[in-house]
Amino acid sequence: MLRIIIASLLVSLVISNTTKPTIGILTNPSDLKDYDKSLYSYFPSSYVKWIEQAGARVIPIHWDSSYDELTVILNQINGVLFTGGDVDLYLNNTQPGFTFNKFTDTASFIFQKVIQFNKAGQFYPLLGICQGFQLINYIASSYYEVLTRMTDDLGQQRLLEIVPDEESFVLKSIDSITLDYLQNIDGPYYSHNWGVVQQTYEKAYSLGAFFKITAFSRDGIDLKYIAICEARDFPIYGYQFHPEKHQFEWKTKATHDVQHITYSQQLAMDFIAMSRKNDHSISDEQLASLIIYNFKQINRMEVSSTSFSQVYLFDRIRNETKTDQQKLGINQNIKFFQKHY
Repeated sequence: MLRIIIASLLVSLVISNTTKPTIGILTNPSDLKDYDKSLYSYFPSSYVKWIEQAGARVIPIHWDSSYDELTVILNQINGVLFTGGDVDLYLNNTQPGFTFNKFTDTASFIFQKVIQFNKAGQFYPLLGICQGFQLINYIASSYYEVLTRMTDDLGQQRLLEIVPDEESFVLKSIDSITLDYLQNIDGPYYSHNWGVVQQTYEKAYSLGAFFKITAFSRDGIDLKYIAICEARDFPIYGYQFHPEKHQFEWKTKATHDVQHITYSQQLAMDFIAMSRKNDHSISDEQLASLIIYNFKQINRMEVSSTSFSQVYLFDRIRNETKTDQQKLGINQNIKFFQKHY
């Protein structure tokens, strides 16, 4: 189906192809010790720099937004990024009577909107990195407990084990010399305590039906886990590793050599190239009020308990008060996977 979507858009892209792509980045409840999550949300500045160096603008998507607010923003931007973080993603007792989790609910709502855009013929990418990778896997599993504990992968570079696939849109974005380097010499940078293993794809059928596995890596005790996944029918995909850190973080062990910067740039350029394939647009006035430059950027270089050089900090919009709609994203997602998988 993804090939059909791409083919059907080739003609229209000649006419409708944005030259000013805008990416929405989902904020995280603050896990910074000096900024309480009841008052603040955030994401590392490195993700903004990673997007901007590929030629796009950034708007934060606040995790505590209403559905109406989310819908307005998603209709004006060209793609979405779920970042790394340290959020409890699980809904706990998921089936039936799950515990409400606004962050996961917001992500589920976005996930469904992205599917709707693509099914309507608007090529619209969603990328998840590290926690974001885990989040899209959790959503696509229809809230199966997808995470497995990893060993010694908090600040490590691991070789990629590629699954040969001529149809992989992720692999096509990395040149063969760089890909060979990542497979055989020095792989991407990881900073995670949890991962997703292939056996989970086999147990949670909707997960394996929705995503295909593009690459693996192995943790400190040789446990094989998924490094890259991509949806079979939509431009929704994820990296368990951190491409942005090689260029823009200086408090980690991520190497800053030419090979790693090259692959980081290639992945960013590919994501933004995909975002250019829809004609969503935002007015200059609206962009000026929403763009990332309106928000505080905090220097973290001298904070010993963090691996981020800088973060963007956002005041909380509202507390998690329940409304009749607040489980909409979760319920829509369950219905979608029950129907299709």
